[in-house]
Amino acid sequence: MDDYNEYLTIKDFCQRYASIISLGSLRWILFNSKFNGADCFVRRIGQRKLLVSPRLFFSWLESNRRGAVK
Repeated sequence: MDDYNEYLTIKDFCQRYASIISLGSLRWILFNSKFNGADCFVRRIGQRKLLVSPRLFFSWLESNRRGAVK
């Protein structure tokens, strides 16, 4: 599978990118996805299974940056 279409479970995503996001933080983002636009990088399979696209997550993260800290 190429990186363009790669999807990871929430647990696998957090293990791979542990220096960037914790499991609790990602779950909070996903819980509030209707308000923060996070639906763009998550795919829901059935009622409980969630898959995250790393490429789309980092694109979403960059598009939601706040101003630089002063």
